[in-house]
This record gives sequence, structure tokens and C-alpha cells, in this order.
Amino acid sequence: MPKRILVTGVGGAPGFDLARSLLRLGCQVLAADADPYAAGLLLPETTAHVLPPATDLGYRASMLRLCEKARPDAILSTVEQELPRLIALRRPLADLGITTWLPERHAATACGDKARFAAVLTAHGVPTPRTVLPEELDGAPDGLLVVKPRHGQGAKGVHVCRTGSRPGCCASSSPCRSCKSTSPEGSSPRTASSTAWAEPP
Repeated sequence: MPKRILVTGVGGAPGFDLARSLLRLGCQVLAADADPYAAGLLLPETTAHVLPPATDLGYRASMLRLCEKARPDAILSTVEQELPRLIALRRPLADLGITTWLPERHAATACGDKARFAAVLTAHGVPTPRTVLPEELDGAPDGLLVVKPRHGQGAKGVHVCRTGSRPGCCASSSPCRSCKSTSPEGSSPRTASSTAWAEPP
């Protein structure tokens, strides 16, 4: 009998591609997303389900209700914000006979915050680009830094001049003329979230 797999986040590329791959492997796919217009909900041969966002108070009840009704063999989540919620549901999901592959809570928390993740890597001796917090930006070394905010946070890009003439000389997402001239053709700056900036190598 084909395995029934619940894939969440089918509106994004990871979830969409995962659902298609599972279909090719002969699995029965339950496609779920918070967006009723998500492309993955329209995939042929899948069963579409709309769930509340992971931040919604009704997420837990809706997920359990879906799992009790559909009885998937496993859940594969491709939504970062869902991981802490699913970790909290590990026991009731197991009681329903549903397999999950979930990290420990502290690991999910560290991976969801770039600054904390960098600190964990450093503590374990894993080479990683130097990371500075927003309040440490004035002391950041010369280099091109661009903020890539998470959706809805509204943070602006910050550019630090490569020439070192004035750190933070460009308080916008566009490099100044002098920095454009020193950047290799076709190169792009390293990006980070609005909670941390990674120093370019």
C-alpha cells in the first residue's frame, strides 16, 4: 500500500518540489499550505488542505484534526516557523501512528535565528563568517553588507563602504558609486536577516 505523506508549505519551492518527488515515488501526497492559492495545492493526484499559519492560535487544533481525519503515515514540513509547533505535537502525532523527523527544540531554535546559529557554530569550533548584531554595526569591519529582512519586518538594507572611508556611508540597499567600482563584475553581497549581518569572506 502506498505511503500517505503530509507535506506542508507546498506554496514554496521546497514543499512543491518535495510533493512532486513523492508523487513520482508512488506516494499518496496530502498537500498543505496556509495560502489557499498556493501552487502546490493544485498539483494533480494530491489531496489539498489549507491550514492556519504556524503563528495562528488555531494551528495546533487544525493540524491534529487533519491528522486524525486523514491519517498520514508521516509528516514532512518545509516551513521553518512550523518546526517548534510540530515538536510540541510530537507525542500526540506519534499516538496517531504518524512518523516525524524533527530536531530537538534547542536545535530548531538555534537554526531559526542567524545570530544564535553563528554563536553555536563558533562555540563548537565550526568555521563561520564573522557575524555582528545591528547594535554592533558601527564597529563592523570594512566590507559590503546587505540586510535581507524577513517578510513583513520592514528592515532597510545597510551598506558599509568597501573603501573604508566612512563605515556605514551608504544607509541604503544600493552600494555607492565608489563601492560599485570596487565590486567584481557580477558579484553579489552576502545576505543575512535583519537580526544579524555576516561579514563577507
